[in-house]
Amino acid sequence: MRLLASLRPSPLSSLVCLVAALALCCGCASPLPRGSLSPDERDALRASFEDQQPTSGEPAEDLVELVTRVRRGIVLVEVPQAATFGAYLGKLGGAAWQTLVEFPDLGELLNLPWTLALGWLDVQGVVLQGSGVLVTDHEGQGYVLTNAHVLGESPARIRVRFDGAGQDDYVPAELLWSDRRLDAALLRAPLKGSQAKPLPLGVAKPELGRWTLVAGYPVRGDAYAPPYPSVTLGVLSSWDVEIEPFQRPPKVLEPPGLLQTEAAINPGNSGGALLDLSGQVLGIVCSRLADSDGIGFAIPIQWAIYAIGRDLGISLRPLGLTLIGDEDPDASQEDEEDEEDEEDEE
Repeated sequence: MRLLASLRPSPLSSLVCLVAALALCCGCASPLPRGSLSPDERDALRASFEDQQPTSGEPAEDLVELVTRVRRGIVLVEVPQAATFGAYLGKLGGAAWQTLVEFPDLGELLNLPWTLALGWLDVQGVVLQGSGVLVTDHEGQGYVLTNAHVLGESPARIRVRFDGAGQDDYVPAELLWSDRRLDAALLRAPLKGSQAKPLPLGVAKPELGRWTLVAGYPVRGDAYAPPYPSVTLGVLSSWDVEIEPFQRPPKVLEPPGLLQTEAAINPGNSGGALLDLSGQVLGIVCSRLADSDGIGFAIPIQWAIYAIGRDLGISLRPLGLTLIGDEDPDASQEDEEDEEDEEDEE
């Protein structure tokens, strides 16, 4: 009887178990279902991407005008996080440890139920924040490229804010495509009369030494998103960087790796644009070397466009990419002419 009495749950432990069970039941949010493209959208995206012929691009004479123009294609991406049992369990464990183990006084012990309840509210307020690039539009819908890691593991809700919108004027976004090996994702969201305009796409393998801009929404110390994107300036220093977990799409030979820039990349810039001084998007900002100054990386924009076409059934001509099995038509023609000349000589 004494043993059974010692195992009888106390009122405090019963409360903890009840709150944890409620957290488990209420914290399971289903992932956001992926949207699909209509045949008209596929045709429009194919035409939009193929009509853009990337060029070397002449640098803009007025940097202020360029930044103003570029900002219209940069998008704020936010993913409100549903409260989960795992996140709440961390709060519960911390509160229980401080209250029950570290020799609490009576006041702390009596406040434990309130601490647990407030912890559950706290984990519901987490919002992942990043940036995106408006790459094209069609019939009032904007198509935004960003990083897959910006969206988290299984987003239940995604919202975006386009240029010209108010501080709280977010619109819901649909996830159309993502590739975690490439760390890229494509969203669709209504433009709703915003001032946003798609940015032109640049070359697949830009010249080293070219000046570049990084544009995005860096996270500020007050945790609130800035009203407009910021830009930093730096030189393109490499286009053959290979780092984990980013993987080049299968069959792509050139460009061989990520783009490296000396422009500053800050938390929140992920998913933003790496641009040349003509305003063309060269890549999607993805990472920076920790504890470094001026070593940041971007996914080549044509990698992402190629992967989108491959996975969404959009027949696209590779723009500036060299694929496995590609042959240079000029070289092939020269070989044929040489063979004909040899036959004539014989």
